[in-house]
Amino acid sequence: MLMRKNSVNVNLLELTPVAKYSHQVNSDGLIDVLVPRFKGSIMQKFVPKSKSKFIRANLDVIGTEVWRLIDGKRKVSDIAIAIDEKLGEKVQPVYDRLNVFLTQLHNNGFIYFLELNKEKKNG
Repeated sequence: MLMRKNSVNVNLLELTPVAKYSHQVNSDGLIDVLVPRFKGSIMQKFVPKSKSKFIRANLDVIGTEVWRLIDGKRKVSDIAIAIDEKLGEKVQPVYDRLNVFLTQLHNNGFIYFLELNKEKKNG
């Protein structure tokens, strides 16, 4: 599982994902990630009081389990082992599915990877 970052291959299993947004557990026990409707705090003031300042990104069972494990301390390899143990056959092939899901979360700005952020600050 490799990610491409500025034409350098990075082993995704060695990265530590960190959630950028908070979440709520819905009535089904699944997670809704709370994505700000606007990035700038100034625009947040213009959201009508009748509307939420957040867009809810609803996760399925597998996404919910992965999101719960994203704590800024666990590496992707640890998350893969944990969801494989908990969900078994339902999540197979675990590494491929986790790669796609985490790449989507990263590309959409829901998470960042600790190690890649350090490189950005140092470079």
